[in-house]
Amino acid sequence: MIKKVKKVLAREKEFFIRSIFRIFCVLVFFYFLSAFAGYIASIQNPEFAAEAYNAIKESYESKGLFDVSSRFDLFVLIFLNNAVAAFISLVMGLIPFLCLSAISVIGNGFLLGVIVAVVLSQGKEIITVLISLLPHGIVELPVFFYASSLGVYLMLNISMKILGQPVRLKSVFTNSIRSFIIIVLPLMLLAAFLEAYVTYAIINN
Repeated sequence: MIKKVKKVLAREKEFFIRSIFRIFCVLVFFYFLSAFAGYIASIQNPEFAAEAYNAIKESYESKGLFDVSSRFDLFVLIFLNNAVAAFISLVMGLIPFLCLSAISVIGNGFLLGVIVAVVLSQGKEIITVLISLLPHGIVELPVFFYASSLGVYLMLNISMKILGQPVRLKSVFTNSIRSFIIIVLPLMLLAAFLEAYVTYAIINN
């Protein structure tokens, strides 16, 4: 059993290095660049920042994230929301020539910058913000980048196939779906657990 797990993980590592790594690095760069842009835009336009922050808060409220009765319910809700978002990012890769998965990353980065700017403007210290983000974010962000990288990987290969390049789409689809199931979903589960139990406990204490 352990040997099989090691073999599967070794295959996923090889796939990541060979096919995903460069896309992953580019997405990470643009995520933090857009987060910085969101932060600067919020400082320069506080009214815009307040409206965007309220819209984000309302979005979370509409998903029921503030109305759960237990941490387990919160854990399930967070996992489902994150898993659906990751799957959508993957599926957007089916549309050729449009880097929609990357746009999703950039948009989320910008929103993070807005949230940080607004929270700091309310008098909270940067260390408080980091403590509330790091426990789950250290897992959630990389796996979000990974899912989005799979979407970009799909888009690039489908686009190349349309342009007449020798691409084995069956292998591309198989790699993407397998990696989503083996890597993305388990890590999303871990990130949801950390957010519901660890981050929640830190914030409320």
